[in-house]
Amino acid sequence: MESADRRTAYVATLARATLLLDRLDRPAEAVALFRRALVLAPKGALSDEALYGIAAGCRALGDSAAERAALEQLLADRPASPLRLRAQARLSELR
Repeated sequence: MESADRRTAYVATLARATLLLDRLDRPAEAVALFRRALVLAPKGALSDEALYGIAAGCRALGDSAAERAALEQLLADRPASPLRLRAQARLSELR
């Protein structure tokens, strides 16, 4: 069972990564934190958010290969994700 401290760190890491990406225009730092969140909870309830955040950060950095990989992982790991349609649409754009 996950500890409360680990769950708190997971959620806080995702929140900080989202802030860095969406508000502070610091995609490299955001990607690193989204990846950290996946280390904390690889199959966590918000792992699709982390993978989509990695993809968005990589897009901002101009790294289409890493963006594509994150989107493909999201679809493979979380096929029922609410982000599935957005991920599929972006993958279509990348092809």
